[in-house]
Amino acid sequence: MVRMRMFLYLLCSCIAVPALAGEQPNAAAPCATPAKLDGPWDERGRGYFIGIKAGSNYRIASARLQSKFHLEVQRYELALHAILVADLPAQTIAALRCEPDVDYISYNAVAHTI
Repeated sequence: MVRMRMFLYLLCSCIAVPALAGEQPNAAAPCATPAKLDGPWDERGRGYFIGIKAGSNYRIASARLQSKFHLEVQRYELALHAILVADLPAQTIAALRCEPDVDYISYNAVAHTI
């Protein structure tokens, strides 16, 4: 019985609850085929994941984007083929969506354990 309670506690504590979403910044891309913009925007979850396209050299593409857009990289996610960057203005997001090496941009999120 104690093991079952511990199992349920651990199971429930790992479930993420979506945070309340605020108003999404306007990030309309000025190109014909922009990279997708995923997830709900939440002002508490500052930052964005920028996914690098499969087939692109991850390190070179990350360095080029960082230099071109003066990105403040918070973390490199090698397993996801993405970088986590600090909060960006809408114009920068729109321009990043038109970059050939960018597969997607995803809003960072706040999750709560229960």
